[in-house]
Amino acid sequence: MRSHHALVDEATVRLGSLFVGDGGFFARSVDAPRVDEMLPEIDVSVPSLTGEGLYELSAETPVGTLSVGLKVAQWLGTEYPTVVYHHGNDERPFSSSRFTPNTFRDILVEHAEKFEANIVGLRAPFHDGTTREYARKMGELANFVAMLGTSVATVSGIVDRLEAGGPVIVAGVSLGGWVTNLHRAYEGTADAYVPMLAGAALGRLFTKSEYRRLLGHVGRENPNQVERTLDFGDDYRDSDAGRAYPLLARHDRYVEYDVQRQYYDDS
Repeated sequence: MRSHHALVDEATVRLGSLFVGDGGFFARSVDAPRVDEMLPEIDVSVPSLTGEGLYELSAETPVGTLSVGLKVAQWLGTEYPTVVYHHGNDERPFSSSRFTPNTFRDILVEHAEKFEANIVGLRAPFHDGTTREYARKMGELANFVAMLGTSVATVSGIVDRLEAGGPVIVAGVSLGGWVTNLHRAYEGTADAYVPMLAGAALGRLFTKSEYRRLLGHVGRENPNQVERTLDFGDDYRDSDAGRAYPLLARHDRYVEYDVQRQYYDDS
């Protein structure tokens, strides 16, 4: 089996090949609020979680109605811990295809019997279609912020539903790691956080790391705006939420170790 980090890199390359024609991340607009500014305007209702199943939810956001998915892959009962997992960039977390990158399946679902915990997966907006459709939506920074904010709001809805039960651990890789950290910074209702291959300088990922080759024309012309909108390091440091157990890769060319590790010193 390929490493999870390799899957993330492959997703980046795949997006890059499409962005050659579509212009890249934030190619059309960088006019967007920060995630914490958009969160109060996002409305998503999470159903009661009492058993295994797949739920398709609708979220009302400033950029329109967005689709978000929720799957309870293993349910042992409310008295057990719950792992809420968010997938990586351009993954299809509920796909059964072996040719589709899917860390939710590879890390948790296929090894569910090893975990004495409920396992819940989340599918972010814009991840229920094709990679080309996703790439097109990412041409506007507002859509990217809405995607992040909707995932954060959905995680909060899940945690609220599980409030009377065992501890809740929020985890994710790549895109899911950023969502994990955003939830810790702005909601902080989970008991613990496991962000993988992510930090809190999300704007710098696009403007300073190797990922900048995927940044579109308008984004390249306005790097400071991208960083002001997406970086949330100060808010992350100020959070007194549950403890974080981060995973970074020392030689990662995208989520750079020396840039992102500083936010975890006191978490």
